[in-house]
Amino acid sequence: MENQSSKNMEQHYDQLYSKNDSVFGGGKPDKVVQHILQFRKSGSVIEFGAGQGRNALFLACNGFFVEATDLSPVAVGQIQALVEEDQLNIETHLLDVIKMSLGRDYDVIVSTFILHHLSSESTDQFLQSIMSHTKKDGLNVISTFIKGGDISESKSFLFDTGALRERYSHWNILDYFEEERGMVARRPDGSPMKNMVASIIAEKP
Repeated sequence: MENQSSKNMEQHYDQLYSKNDSVFGGGKPDKVVQHILQFRKSGSVIEFGAGQGRNALFLACNGFFVEATDLSPVAVGQIQALVEEDQLNIETHLLDVIKMSLGRDYDVIVSTFILHHLSSESTDQFLQSIMSHTKKDGLNVISTFIKGGDISESKSFLFDTGALRERYSHWNILDYFEEERGMVARRPDGSPMKNMVASIIAEKP
């Protein structure tokens, strides 16, 4: 999502979301987002890279007030349509994380599968920002691709194994796991790409 690539990314996801109502996860919330309920039952949430709203919808239906943000106008429009239809406790915002400036603190900050679009410097800036805008005892909830999968050769920055956990070593690590996942993207032979994913729930001391 760097400079000129932000517009390219917006166009890519607009096209992707326009063609399918549940591109990622079959519309189900990410595993690490489901795990939030083990530690929190309510509070304010902001999600970056909300996509078509699978995580935001899950959290809103389970007692949280959610701000769902994404770079794609199509994605934000799709979430807003669901909010209006079902009267959900969700606000939607069109937002590029590279240009964001948070004006308040949150109980929970969620980011799933956006860090691989950022440079190392932008990732550092993003993590510093969300850490500083998390309330005491609040949570950062992140899933991201890491090195070791098919995506590794095509991205400018990915965490090494264990590096995301290390980044939060001064917080309380409530949940952390790394796993291989099949992806939407395909290899030249038609088989699904396989990538390594790290997921964390960290509590601010």
